[in-house]
Amino acid sequence: MPIARRAATSETQYLQRLLQEKIIPWVQLHGVSDIFTASSSWKELKGADVTLPKGVEVTHKPLQGKRVRGRNYRSYGNANVEEYRWPKDRLLSARVPKLCFVVEGRAAYQIADYVLHCQPGHGILLPPGTPNPDGTLSVIDRENSAQGGCDILMISPRPGSMSCWSSRQQWDDQQNLSRKTISCSVPQSQVTPLLHQLMEEMLHRQLHWELISGALLLAALSLLHRELQGLPAIKAGDVAFGEMQDASQPAPHPITRAETYIRANLRWPLTLNGVARHVYLSRTTFAEQFHARTGKTFTEYVNDCRFEETCKLLERSDLSIHHISLQMGIKERTLRLLIQRRTGLSPRALRQKLRSFSK
Repeated sequence: MPIARRAATSETQYLQRLLQEKIIPWVQLHGVSDIFTASSSWKELKGADVTLPKGVEVTHKPLQGKRVRGRNYRSYGNANVEEYRWPKDRLLSARVPKLCFVVEGRAAYQIADYVLHCQPGHGILLPPGTPNPDGTLSVIDRENSAQGGCDILMISPRPGSMSCWSSRQQWDDQQNLSRKTISCSVPQSQVTPLLHQLMEEMLHRQLHWELISGALLLAALSLLHRELQGLPAIKAGDVAFGEMQDASQPAPHPITRAETYIRANLRWPLTLNGVARHVYLSRTTFAEQFHARTGKTFTEYVNDCRFEETCKLLERSDLSIHHISLQMGIKERTLRLLIQRRTGLSPRALRQKLRSFSK
């Protein structure tokens, strides 16, 4: 076996052990009760009145510098994923979610302008666009830890793959920070939609969100463990995004993926920024490509989808317009106006008309 492939296999096995022996048992025991869903700023966090997981503390840490456009580094499959950097604070934001777990030691994990103090077993869910450490910033909670090191496992989708990596940070006797990173990338992972759905449940917290989130998280981690065993994992730092694609199965166009995502998530608030992040494009590029490919603006397309689905529900079900509006993710009054403007009819009259046509 070539040296590079042997090293990649060893790293894959190490990540498998972390998932099987630590992360998955924690989730089986606690569900999502020990998972912190990050806010994008200290002000937003305090305004949301978030209940912190047991043993987690938060402190304010104002940012020292301004943000700049990300440089779209190609290492670790980051092409088109990185959004902004805060060079003085050594933070970055990406257009994809990230899920982190503290494996060993106590962590002081900076998120935007606040620091999360947590310990082994705690998880952090970072929605797209949330500033977080760029890899050079220490995450060791030196004030609250007798140990000098901290180990964090991170999972995040990348274009065409799912990245999984462990970062071990340690202070040496000369007070220099050393890092050891073990990383793998699973091409065409099935974990990606589960992670996005988990993020939606954790953010919106509708009926039964804890049960659903716990099931999604356990499924995502278990599936990732299986994929690391069975799929051709590639050492993430050795390849660029283009080299991870299966030539026999070209990746769908970003706008095609956006259309699929929109139709599958009509019940959630849909924004141009949010969908652009989902397909790893900037707001401007996404808006231009979306209009060029569909012939519609983002808002026009979403309204068209909601109207089509509303017509199907009016014809095929006895759901009230109130319940249909909940399915469409908009207020009842807004849905009534949409129907009126497009057909000149009330929802009741439109239902009768659609059913008469289908006879």
